[in-house]
Amino acid sequence: MSLKTNQVNEILSKVESNYGLIDRKVVFTGSMEKTRSEIEILAESIRMIPQKTVSKSTDLIVTGHNVGQAKLNMAMKFNTEIITFPKFINKLKKIQRYILKDLDINNREFEFVKEATQSLPYLINHTSTDIIKSLIADLPGLLKFVNVDFLDNVTLAEMISENGEIYFLLPQNKKRNLSLIEAALFAKENPQIELCSRLIKAQIDVLDLSKASKNQKMYIWDCYKLKLETSDVIELAKIKKDLINNSNSLRLR
Repeated sequence: MSLKTNQVNEILSKVESNYGLIDRKVVFTGSMEKTRSEIEILAESIRMIPQKTVSKSTDLIVTGHNVGQAKLNMAMKFNTEIITFPKFINKLKKIQRYILKDLDINNREFEFVKEATQSLPYLINHTSTDIIKSLIADLPGLLKFVNVDFLDNVTLAEMISENGEIYFLLPQNKKRNLSLIEAALFAKENPQIELCSRLIKAQIDVLDLSKASKNQKMYIWDCYKLKLETSDVIELAKIKKDLINNSNSLRLR
């Protein structure tokens, strides 16, 4: 076990003795201020383990409005601790502040930050943009814990252009952005050319195909052709010629 891991584990041990939650299995029930997915990511970000159903192994039930009675019945059967969502969020914020103060993450070397963030993913939101980019380059799965409002689309496009799989870790509202789709289409690693089939014709019209190979251009042409409303063979041939021959910022029509 490395010195870095020991330091992180010592802090986690202190947090667990003072606040609980770390490494606890949790079930959420009822409606809350955030979506269930967002809440589960919050829990995972401090190393909790979300569960869908209550079992003997469940450590904690967090309740919102209109709580599922079946889950409460199971919680009472197993004598599982129950707290409200506001109380859970309050404890979570206290834990985050405590860890940040002890770790002093902004004055640590990158390898320490990387190791600490693997254990406590929420820390990624308390580093610089450059560190976030480096962490996600090494550990793409951390992106789901990032408050993407911290990253503009230009930064996200740079990251995705390095590894196309990062695109799929974005929240749904970001996945509709054309510049991010295009970055994924022609990424250096794991290009996602099949995303072209999701684009509407108006989006394909303005793709920059300067980075596309001939095979990629042919695939894009096939996707585009399916979205055209013309059966004019000559017109189709003209559009295809423009597509294949022009390697700069290309407008297909």
